[in-house]
Amino acid sequence: MRLDSKIQPVLTLIIVFLLVQLSPAGAAIAQITAFTYQGRLTDNNAPANGKYDLQFRLFTVAENGTALATVIKEDVTVTNGVFTVQLDFGASHFAGGAAIYLEIGVRPFDNTDGFTTLSPRQPITPTPYAIRAQLAATAESATTATNATQLGGVAASEFVKTDDARLTDARAPTAGSGNYIQNSTTQQNSANFNISGNGTAGGTLSGNIVNATTQYNLGGSRVLSTTGTGNLFVGANAGAANTGSSNTFVGSLAGQSNSTGSSNAFFGYLAGSSNSTGSSNAFFGLGAGMANSAGRFNAFFGTGAG
Repeated sequence: MRLDSKIQPVLTLIIVFLLVQLSPAGAAIAQITAFTYQGRLTDNNAPANGKYDLQFRLFTVAENGTALATVIKEDVTVTNGVFTVQLDFGASHFAGGAAIYLEIGVRPFDNTDGFTTLSPRQPITPTPYAIRAQLAATAESATTATNATQLGGVAASEFVKTDDARLTDARAPTAGSGNYIQNSTTQQNSANFNISGNGTAGGTLSGNIVNATTQYNLGGSRVLSTTGTGNLFVGANAGAANTGSSNTFVGSLAGQSNSTGSSNAFFGYLAGSSNSTGSSNAFFGLGAGMANSAGRFNAFFGTGAG
């Protein structure tokens, strides 16, 4: 018994089948993994007739090896030596592009003995359209795509993965939402924000209430502070070293050396600038009370007074 495999007619049938599947007119036809195999079987050098059982096995080598998959077709009708079967090994064995060989075994349909293996094994070669499908430039739909330059017309560089931390916030980022701050020339509805670190505003920063925790600076120098208990310091570095209480220093460097002194009022540039521990003093004027460091209950009025 001998099998003559007609490879070229089989490839022709498959090509025609794929042309129908891939053409616009056949776009609605479902894609399947089955393919048509046609061969010629001879029995004692004459065309076989009748029914036979056929075994089809896939291998990655032309000889020996372990079968990847097996399909058995029973009671196949052979007429004038010609038979046609539909084979379906699935798609996984052909996904990697490695060489695949088809081995065929045959026995009479009423024989339960093992199959007679026909040789050689036949290489399964791709059709032109199957090669194109493996390296498709575009696809209307794909179950799996390892790489794609676009998705819905959006470039791959603009994709955001689902494990991106920016996608874990459940709040809807709708326009005008109070859940985030938006850059707009129109005032946004009420929205709260809390930012740590340092920031810089290049233009004019406006607000109804500014609540500073420690002090206000201008040009890098402190100009307004209420540190301590009952204190008010206005002017560059006024009360810079103060640890006392109930002091009011107004003027650049006014009371700059005051440490534990309390209940003092210094007004004017450098007023009380040398005072450190003195308390209950009132110095008004440029440099007033500059000589006082620890004195108490003094009142100096005028430039350089005291």
